[in-house]
Amino acid sequence: MPLGQSLAERLGRDEATITRWLKKYKDGGYRGLLEVKHAPGKEPIVSGEHLERFKQKLSEPQGFDSYSQIQLIRFWFWK
Repeated sequence: MPLGQSLAERLGRDEATITRWLKKYKDGGYRGLLEVKHAPGKEPIVSGEHLERFKQKLSEPQGFDSYSQIQLIRFWFWK
């Protein structure tokens, strides 16, 4: 049984994924495997200070009072 197929079965992943991981390791070692690439695309609507404040609010135990409150914040960002 080929290595990629054997690993795929053991890890519960598609053989193409294992092949991609092996190529990343061969080309860049552990750093290549750990590199996270982000697809190009639309810039985030919420960023910077606003995003940090939103994350902070989400991490608070009381969070938001209601879904309506989240909708108001969402509306504010999309203005």
